[in-house]
Order: sequence, then structure tokens, then C-alpha cells
Amino acid sequence: MPFSKYFLCVSFFILFHGASASETDSLFIPNASGYNADFFRTLRQKLAKLKTDQAVLLLNEEITKQEAKREYRNAVNLKIVLGLILKRTSNADGFIKLQDAIAEADQKQFLYEKALALFESGRILLASGEKTKALESFLKAEEACAKTSEKALLFQISFAIANLQYSSDNFEEALLAMQNGVSIYSIEEWLEQEDYLQFDVMRAFNTMALCHLQMEEFDEALDNYKVSLIFAEARQDEFWNGLVTGNMGHVLLRQNKLDTAETLLQYDLEISKKYKAFSSVAATYLSLAQLHQKQNLFQEAEKFFDSASYVINSNNLSLPSYFKRRSELAYEMRKYKTAIDLRNIYDRMADSLSGIKKSKDLALLNSNFEFLSKLETVKLLEKENLLKDEELKNKNLIIFGGTFITFLAIALSVVVIRSNRLKIKLNKELEREVEKRTRRLASTVKELDTFIYRLSHDFRRPLTTLIGLDSLGRTISKDSETNDLFSKVGKTAKQMDRMLLKMTYIHEVNTLEPTITQTNLREVVEEVIAGFGEDFSALKTQLIVNVPDDMIVSTDPRFLQLILTNLIENAFIFVDEGKDKPIISIGVKPTEGGWKILISDNGVGISPEVRSRIYEPFFRGSSISQGNGLGLYLVKKATRRLRGKVVDYAGDHGESVFMLEFFVS
Repeated sequence: MPFSKYFLCVSFFILFHGASASETDSLFIPNASGYNADFFRTLRQKLAKLKTDQAVLLLNEEITKQEAKREYRNAVNLKIVLGLILKRTSNADGFIKLQDAIAEADQKQFLYEKALALFESGRILLASGEKTKALESFLKAEEACAKTSEKALLFQISFAIANLQYSSDNFEEALLAMQNGVSIYSIEEWLEQEDYLQFDVMRAFNTMALCHLQMEEFDEALDNYKVSLIFAEARQDEFWNGLVTGNMGHVLLRQNKLDTAETLLQYDLEISKKYKAFSSVAATYLSLAQLHQKQNLFQEAEKFFDSASYVINSNNLSLPSYFKRRSELAYEMRKYKTAIDLRNIYDRMADSLSGIKKSKDLALLNSNFEFLSKLETVKLLEKENLLKDEELKNKNLIIFGGTFITFLAIALSVVVIRSNRLKIKLNKELEREVEKRTRRLASTVKELDTFIYRLSHDFRRPLTTLIGLDSLGRTISKDSETNDLFSKVGKTAKQMDRMLLKMTYIHEVNTLEPTITQTNLREVVEEVIAGFGEDFSALKTQLIVNVPDDMIVSTDPRFLQLILTNLIENAFIFVDEGKDKPIISIGVKPTEGGWKILISDNGVGISPEVRSRIYEPFFRGSSISQGNGLGLYLVKKATRRLRGKVVDYAGDHGESVFMLEFFVS
């Protein structure tokens, strides 16, 4: 009688001894009725006493026996177990064994086994950095499992797909996959399932809430957190109860429901302290500080920041957001020097974390390369084994054909030489393939950048014609309505032209090396101002320029023009129409290591909620924004290319100030 599914159900504790609940229950086996429990117990007892290499030998022997008895389903399931054991020491070895199980399950139409092997293969691919192939494997597993009655495995496959999509910032796709998974049962039915399934369903609703939060769907996020809380309370899981409650508090804080948010955050703080979850403790202190800052209770906010600082320093935590948020509080309290110092610390930590992320990405890429290389090596070994089998046949012929000993010895030498040549050839082909893929990737990036540049350049031609026709039409026509229509067409064309021009600037900033020359700063500023034509008088804006006529700096004048143009254009966009005299001020100061420019305006200002995102491409932080969200992105990128940095803050009288500091190398 078949035994394998019952065997797999409990043998996972052998394969992953010491792992967490969610890991140890990642194999989901259907109803075990009708399976040979006695055989399973015996085999399990044997495996429990063996080392990995001994367990591999035993399973290979048992697979051979099951195939001899034509118990093919059992053999396939044992291959899956063997693949998971091999994965302990080599992802590639485990993956290849699972591929054998998939091929055989597909041939024999064992849908459950096929889905299970595809699911485990996807997990190996994901751990090796092959996200696209992992998703493909998960989707195939989902398709096969949907044709069975195994709902637990189907949920886990959906859960894996959702987590993969979430880690790639595909929040809508992650949400859809997670919803498909949890809809298999009702909430009441899930609460009757095994504990490990309840745990993962609780995590699934928490992740769905995070997806809604990323899409700023706050009410939906709260609804999902409430369901996650039902499972935490049913499992009497105090830690998760506090975690989810705190997550709800963070959402309410963003909705400015401050009283309720404070109650939930205080509860989360209490539980996090109890379980010594210090990262959660520090993050909750920061949220409570932000909550009191919103209420203009600055002294109380500072106390919570001090508590967060103590937890961070006591536990060697890295939490850059502490310096960012405390900098924002210092701005509001008009402690500008402190705010700038804190912001500089945040920028340094952000750069450091970016470097760490790049190192991790490189390590994952290296792991991926090793995984692929091992797969190729295993394939070479398989070919080599075939050659060795052929070699063995040749030896037998030598033994039984004494008269042909000399001839067969020569033939055997030829086979060995060819085998070595084949191995060398295959290794070289593998190296060439890796080099080819690397070159192809670099070429694709370059082609994309060039395509965007040329597309922007080509689109600007007809727009320039439209702008000229607008000017000509308003000159010829005497009808006010027609002139108004021409003016609107011209205005739209100019907006599109500015956007395409900025796309061209992005290409130039990315590809061109700055040409540093001795530059008269006053001349550059005046050239930029002249480019705005009559905009200053049309918008009734007063321009104040404090730049010495003879100030010479080392810079690239084209990059500097780009920076100043975008900052002045940004000031025009956010002018405060309620003020009698809009003012834009441009000043320059020498520093110990170089020089800096300060550009300020008394417009509507930058709200603290969006200040951290104003340099993101295509981000528009206000409904009154007429731009395309590329101006400040270009400012920061070009400033960095000139080895400088940009800092923004609110001035003494509420004006928006951008400080660009450049250093002489």
C-alpha cells in the first residue's frame, strides 16, 4: 500500500530539525488515510539516527525498491524528501533531484506531488536570487495544486507568491495573491485548522494590511489588521497581539487620529518591552514622538526621542529614521543648526545603508552565480558519468577480448582524451555564456538610456513647432478668444517641452562627465535669470541676488545652470498668491572647504509629511504642483555629480531654503 504522503507529513521534522514552526510545516500533505503508517514509522526511526550522507544512501536504496515494486507515487515522494535533504548542503543538488521528481510526477500525472516539488523548487530558486524563475515555479505549482483538493498547500503557494511580489514592491499583485490564498476558507474555518496554518494566515492578513498601507488605503489596512488580531487572540499569542496592535496605531497616526493611536502604541510599547523586541521598542518611541510633535507638544516629543536614543545606543541598533525625524522636530522648534547636523547624520547613515544593500545584492548575485555554476557542473558530471559507463564497457571488452587488448587500450585513451576535451569545452562555453549575459545586460541598460534620450529629443521637434505656431497665431489673430486658445495650446506645449528637456538632462547627467573649469559665478546666475525672460515681472516676483561680480569658483557651468534653473522654476511653481510681494533670493557664501549657494523663496513652503520624498523622480507633493516631479530629482543628482550636497529647510520667517554646498577637491 502507498505510504509516502503520511511519511512526508512527519518526516519534515527530521529534515529541518530546530527550524521555526512556519518552516517545519512548509510541506502540506493530504489526508493520510490508507497509507502504510508502520512502514513510515520504521523508516523515520532509521533516518533519525543517520547523518546526511547516510540518509541519502538509504533513500536512494528505498527509491529503487519502490520503483521495482511499481509503487511510483511512493518513489516520487521519496525523491522530494531526498531533494530537501540534499538542499542542506547544496541548493543545486536539491534542485536537480526535485526536477527529477517533477518530471516523473508530470509523466505519471501525480498532480499533488508535482505541485509540491514545484513549490520546493521555487523556494530554492528564490533563495538563490532567481526571483523570476521562482515566481514561474510557484505559478506552475499553483496551477497543478488547484486541480487537487489540497487546500493547505494551495494556501502556502499563494502565500509564497504574495511574499515574493511584496519583496519586489509589487503591492497590488501581492495583495491579489494573498487574497486568493486566504479566501480558500472562511475565517471561522481557518480558526479550526492546525496551529501552523493559523500562524501563517495571521501573517498573511498582516501582510495584506502592509500592502494597503503602501498604497495609502488606510481603512482597508485597518480592516486586515483587525482580522490578524483575531488570530493572534485565538492563538493567545501576546507578542503578535502587541505587534499588530502597534501596526494599527501607526495607521491611525497617519490618519491623525491621535488619541486612539497613542493608546494602541503604548500597548505595543509595553508588549515589545516585555519580549525585549528592542527594534520595535525604538520604532514605537519614534511614533509616539511624532504623535506629540503633531500636537505641538515639543517637550514631550523630545522625551520620547531621548527614550528612543537610549534604546538604540544600548542595543547597537541602526535606525536612520531617528535622526531624520528628530531633525524635523528641530526645524519646527527653530533649532536650525541642530536640524542641519541631524540631517547630515541621517544622510551619512542612508549612504552607508545604501552601500550595505549593494553589498547584499552583490552577495546574492554571487550566490546566484554559484547556484547556476553548480547546476552546470552537475550536468557536466552527469555527462562524465555517461562517459565513465562507456569506459567501463570498453574495459569489459578488453578483459573478454584478449586479442584486441592493444586496440581497445588505444580506443580507451581516445575516449578519456575526448572526455577531458569535452569537459574543458563545456567549462569554456559556460564562462562565455556568463560573459555574454553580462554584456547583454549592460547593453540593454545603455540602449534604454539612449532610447529615452533620443525619444525626448525627437518629441521636442514638433513641440517647438507648436510653440512657434502659438506665438505666430497670437501675432496674426485679432480675436481675443482665438488668442486665448492659442495661449493655452502654447502653455501646454511648453509644459511638455520642459518635461522632455528634463528627460534629456537626466541622460546627460547620467552619461556626461562634469568638465570642471574656473567659472564666474555671477555670470552663470545672470544667464540663468535671463532664461526666464519676463516671468519675474509677469508673476510680480522680486528677485534679490547677492553674488559678488568677481567670485570665481571651480565647477561645471552647464551642470550648475541646470541646478539653478530647476530651483528657480520650483520657486515659481509654489509661489504664495496670498502674499503681496513674492520674493526669490539667491546668495552665495565661501566655506572652509569650498563654497555654497542658498536659494530661498517665501512661497507656500514644504510640508513635513512630504519633505523626505521631494527628491524622488516624478513625485509631486502638492495639488498645486504644475511640474512633472523631475526638477528636484535633477537638482540632487547633478549636485552629487559635482561632488556636492543639497539640504532643504525652513528659514527664520517660514521661507523655503535650499542650500547647495560644493567642495574643492
